[in-house]
Amino acid sequence: MAAKIILHIGDAKCGSSSIQSSMQVAQKELLEAGILYHAPSKTSGHFSYITLMNGKTRGDNEKQKEIAKRNISEIKELIEQHSPKYIVLSAENFFNTHPSKILNLLKDILGAFPEELHVVAYVRHPISHYLSTIQQMLKANSQFIQPQTYCRDTASTFSRWLNEPLCTSVDARLFDRTRLKGGSTVTDFQDYLRGVTGIENFELEDISENNGLSTEQIILLQRFRRDFMANQDGRFLPESTHLLKLFEELNEINGRIGSRAELLPEVRACIGQQNAAFVDRLNELFPSLQMTGPVDETDLEWAEAAKEWNGDVQSILKPSDDNIVSLLADLIPEYNESLKSGDDRTARKNVKILTNSKAANKSLKKYMKKRGI
Repeated sequence: MAAKIILHIGDAKCGSSSIQSSMQVAQKELLEAGILYHAPSKTSGHFSYITLMNGKTRGDNEKQKEIAKRNISEIKELIEQHSPKYIVLSAENFFNTHPSKILNLLKDILGAFPEELHVVAYVRHPISHYLSTIQQMLKANSQFIQPQTYCRDTASTFSRWLNEPLCTSVDARLFDRTRLKGGSTVTDFQDYLRGVTGIENFELEDISENNGLSTEQIILLQRFRRDFMANQDGRFLPESTHLLKLFEELNEINGRIGSRAELLPEVRACIGQQNAAFVDRLNELFPSLQMTGPVDETDLEWAEAAKEWNGDVQSILKPSDDNIVSLLADLIPEYNESLKSGDDRTARKNVKILTNSKAANKSLKKYMKKRGI
């Protein structure tokens, strides 16, 4: 069965989870309008499909492969039942997957190569992308990629798709709230979807996922992983995942706890200078993209400062508030012995200081229960 495919390929840390969540919520409405979106995961879309293309996930690969196969079977059934005009597939890890692998997978799903194939990705300047990337890495690692070695040739991904004869259109959209339609990735993607399909009788709810951590929370997260889980890098573990959830819930109560995470000027200069050629190439491929970085740091010398970048995330971020780090650390049983014996008085006092809200105790209790206390 030939079909028209819209392939959303990321990029990572560019609002993919929000787009995927909004489509998951609206999938019935989309299907009634003639657009099929059916994914195994609400917040990672078709991420598990990579296992069918000899790729790996951070979870159980065989389990993810079974999930992907089952989802494809369900998609085939939905196509038979509803004959949608368009099918949307979305996954961040499609970004670095060669087009030929994805096309072969599409052929397996459809029984033929797609009648139309529209590829879209959101991209952000390497400097802001790096900051989001290290936050994501520290969720499952005690280490992160150093600024000196951070080079991302995102232009090559688009070049491969632009050179693919079976590809109908390729679009790069800037992940910048001042440039996004309605200031939101979801609203912007909805606009893109309507433009490509010509279908307008659907609405995507503006869902926000994966809001950033503060400087202090990032520092403590790395410290926690390094002190107690250093030999399990590359894996999402319950202890750090529960802590992340606590941080996110506390941030939602009365705003972000701590300082907004910002890279040091020399770090920004290092990344900007090392990736300047890739940014130029992207702008050549997509003139309307107009991706720019902080011009005041274009010529800033960073080599001397790099001697201080020691693998501790604190060494590349603007100064943190040590008192907030200390208050947050006392919420973690491994750093607060009294919690292990069930005495949560210090933790409750700290939560009140940090959030100025009694409601935060509920999040603390939930976290303690998950930690077996």
